[in-house]
Amino acid sequence: ATVYRSNLKEAGVIHFNLEENRLVFIYVSYGELFVNGNRLKPGDQARIDQEKTLHLAASSTGPAEFILIETSSDRNNIIGNKG
Repeated sequence: ATVYRSNLKEAGVIHFNLEENRLVFIYVSYGELFVNGNRLKPGDQARIDQEKTLHLAASSTGPAEFILIETSSDRNNIIGNKG
């Protein structure tokens, strides 16, 4: 898994491309974050799969802080998984 911590300025945008068979978990800690047009508020979380690109945008009224975790969607590739 890869963990990213991000601070987006007001109206800031990130485009995050995903490879095949990848899962993303997003946890919003501050502000409003729009993920492919869906609004997340502080304390919200999202589990995303079957997307090729994520469009992450802070609100036009303020910054947003979040953690994004990218991991394999293949259960056999998870460390410690016994099947």
